[in-house]
Amino acid sequence: MTKQDRQMGWAIGLALLIHAGAFVYWTNLPDPPVTAGAGALRLALAGDVYTRETQIAPLVTSEAEVPPTPELEPEPEPVVEPEPVRLPAPELPTRAAPRPPVAKPTAAVSPSPATRAQEATDARAEQGEGQAAADVGLGNADVEADYVAIVSAWLNRHKRYPRAAARRGLEGRGEVRFVVTRSGAVTRFEISGSTGFAILDRELKAMLERAAPLPSFPNSMPQAQLEIIVPVNFDHQS
Repeated sequence: MTKQDRQMGWAIGLALLIHAGAFVYWTNLPDPPVTAGAGALRLALAGDVYTRETQIAPLVTSEAEVPPTPELEPEPEPVVEPEPVRLPAPELPTRAAPRPPVAKPTAAVSPSPATRAQEATDARAEQGEGQAAADVGLGNADVEADYVAIVSAWLNRHKRYPRAAARRGLEGRGEVRFVVTRSGAVTRFEISGSTGFAILDRELKAMLERAAPLPSFPNSMPQAQLEIIVPVNFDHQS
């Protein structure tokens, strides 16, 4: 350490001692005396505060004047109206229902003999006309049945058993439905029942084409056309 450094250290230590001594001196000084004026002023302020508090307290603690509450008037009792008196309905005079007029009996008029004879004649005529119409109807049904049998035989005559079906042993029963006119022309045709084999169904149509035209209507059949259903069998014996 150099000389200059030692001098600097002594100077700093001396300064610290001086400041420490001054601090100890000021802390040991006695308190200054209190004068009477200052104490009186403090008491006066305290008394003033106490006086003001005592003056304000009665205002706070005194009861406030409350206006009296108005008395409520009692509600009026409901007025009960008396029930109206119902008078009995006046009795109306009753009237007897008018009696229906009684029809006077009329004397029965017996028909004259001529009238009875005419009525009997008319009844027999009507009965005769009805019987004639029934006879005509039965006659037409018989004529139509005979014609259908003729057409069935005619178709069976033009039927062919296909060789391919015969070799395979195919058999079946079909049914054809068609409409024929008075001249024997076929206007509509359909297979109403299949044989179960296409080759035999085709033969049904070919049979009808080969058989056209069909036999014409007899004079006892007045209708313009007739619908016919004919069954057709295909077997080895046909």
